[in-house]
Amino acid sequence: MDFTNSAGFGVEHLMVRDSARDYLAAHSDSAAVRRATQAGPAHDDALWQAIAGELGWCGIALPEAVGGAGLGAPGLALLQEQLGQRLACVPFWSTACVAAPWLQGCAGHGAQWLERVAAGERRAAVVLPDDGGWHYDGVAITAQASADGFVLRGSAAQVADAAGADWLLAPTGCWCRRGSRVM
Repeated sequence: MDFTNSAGFGVEHLMVRDSARDYLAAHSDSAAVRRATQAGPAHDDALWQAIAGELGWCGIALPEAVGGAGLGAPGLALLQEQLGQRLACVPFWSTACVAAPWLQGCAGHGAQWLERVAAGERRAAVVLPDDGGWHYDGVAITAQASADGFVLRGSAAQVADAAGADWLLAPTGCWCRRGSRVM
């Protein structure tokens, strides 16, 4: 896909795209991808630390109020395009493209978590619907309060980027209810 002349992409977006393309060409070449996939859970921890922490890519779409760059979905699309072209072995999609917007929708309760995502301090695994779509009706996971937080019960066929995740986001129906936080 070529976003060069697309509406909605400003100079900042194109600078991010070009910078990401150059960075990933140097740090996520085919040899690096091969090493990451042969080493275990197919995560390149050094690349993740660089793009999430040092370069701040996880905060590209997030508001400046939580430490993000405020470039919205277009910024995410351009970074995801470059990461996909290089087959970068990082949990960017689950953390920045799925978990971060989910946390943004938590009516104020997600702000403290978004700051940690924007800073690249946390990786998120996301329970995905079993039907292959975006309908969570069939996911049967419950959260029960315990002395240490919450205990999750149930099962899910798909948990994107679970290996190495700091947080698991699951549709339990209690995330934002009366100030409760399942984290």
